[in-house]
Amino acid sequence: MKSCFFKFQYPKKEILLISLISFFTLNIFTECLAEKENNSENPDNEEVTLKAEIIKDSKDISFLSLEEALAESVKNNLELKIEDEAKTIAGLDYQISKGLYAPVLGAETFFQNQKTPVANVFASVPDGRLIEERWEVNPYLSGVLPFGTQYGVNFDNNRLRNNNNFQILKPQNASVLTFSIKQPLLKGFWMNDNRRQVKTLKLNKDLADYTFQKKLQDTLYRTAINYWDLLLAYKNIEIKKEAVDLAGTQLYRTTRLAEIGNAPKIEIVSAEAEVERRKEEVAQAQEQLFRAENSLKVLIAPSLDSFYWHKKVKPTEILRPQTNYISIEQALEASLTKRPEFFEIKKKLELKELDKKYYINRGLPQLDLIGSYSTQGLAGKPQTISNNTFGGGGSIRPRFQGDYLDNLENLASQDFNTIKIGLNMSWPISPQTTTRTLKKVKLEKDQLNLEFMNLEQVIKADIANAFNSLITTQARIDASTASLKAAERQLGAEIQKFKSGLSTNFLVLTRQNDLSLAKLRLATAITDYNKALNELEKASGLILDKI
Repeated sequence: MKSCFFKFQYPKKEILLISLISFFTLNIFTECLAEKENNSENPDNEEVTLKAEIIKDSKDISFLSLEEALAESVKNNLELKIEDEAKTIAGLDYQISKGLYAPVLGAETFFQNQKTPVANVFASVPDGRLIEERWEVNPYLSGVLPFGTQYGVNFDNNRLRNNNNFQILKPQNASVLTFSIKQPLLKGFWMNDNRRQVKTLKLNKDLADYTFQKKLQDTLYRTAINYWDLLLAYKNIEIKKEAVDLAGTQLYRTTRLAEIGNAPKIEIVSAEAEVERRKEEVAQAQEQLFRAENSLKVLIAPSLDSFYWHKKVKPTEILRPQTNYISIEQALEASLTKRPEFFEIKKKLELKELDKKYYINRGLPQLDLIGSYSTQGLAGKPQTISNNTFGGGGSIRPRFQGDYLDNLENLASQDFNTIKIGLNMSWPISPQTTTRTLKKVKLEKDQLNLEFMNLEQVIKADIANAFNSLITTQARIDASTASLKAAERQLGAEIQKFKSGLSTNFLVLTRQNDLSLAKLRLATAITDYNKALNELEKASGLILDKI
């Protein structure tokens, strides 16, 4: 028996060689099966799925570069259009205000028939009733000038006929041409209601322009931020789908090993659970993508009827750090000339200075120079007085005999003129209201100066924060890149150990999760870097140069 036993026993070296050959053959066979399943039978294969989706939905996708997205937001954004309309309205208000200095041309005309009882014994009217007919046509021209000057030209014309026997001219034509002027010398001279209104509306027009620039700056910034968020959302889905594929491959690998007895069947359950968990993450990523897409559509779509609301929006930019060409000193210098907030506060200060001048002027006494010059004309058809109580007939001078044109000739001769010149004075007894208003205006100016100083600090802090974000996110990019490479190596090593029976399904899945997290951290770091660069552009005002 002993000799028979040794007869069938192999040497130790041969047994070891046979074992190694069997082990490597089994691993190669298992790997080939897994690779075949991964390329042809795995329903969660990402490469196949993504290609199918692109082919299926390519007609329903609107591809946008960052530059195109910014241009669309400038052209279509409704909030921006609202501010643009407000700017146009402010401009029209200013143009309308100039009409305050436009002269006014008008006229008054009427016919009057009046019957008046007369009891005077000297009145030569039949039946004690004076009948008078009057036609009047009175054109006029009036207006004001920026320094408070009020001027007027009145041309009064009347034609009179009555039954008074003492009235020699029947009908009688009379005209008066009057030039008048009123010039404030103190209150209302270099600042008055009209001048204040025109200047205020001009400053409001400039303010509306700066408000529009602020909204434009904000719209460009939000569009860029939402664009990067959408690009990250697409990258997140890509990473999550890759994770599902990796879990599916590991499930297939675990199943095959369990079938041949190289892995416990309980490992299949944990692999299946991980696949489903990662599918849930894909669904969550799709929800994030949907929200990010809609946030961008609100900024670039002109209305609900826009084709953007009926298509998917997909960025065409490659997720990589954008180039920064500006230093912190250049950003600070640019902010002083490009940030509309600075100019907005300066215009508000000009408004307060205007109010100050206005209320100082209102506290002055009213001293107006007034003057007028008038010339008169008269002509008519002479009548003979037959029943003159005082006896005899009567006649008038030839220059007063004639019609309306003769009346105008007498007026033009300026033989019958009136000149008037004088001063009109008044002053407030209690100027407390003006004094308190001036105090209020001064405090408001001081408040605006403090706002200006605070804005300088805020912008400097924003620029410094943006530069610091660029530095930290660049460090994150470098660290995430190294972490991603390490995660890839760790996963490869863990798979080899699993195939050799030296690792578990749990550790392989954990390394897969580490790889997915490393990819997402890198994508997030790059996105945050680009956002920080947009933040720097906004803080310095250079984002307005993108249009």
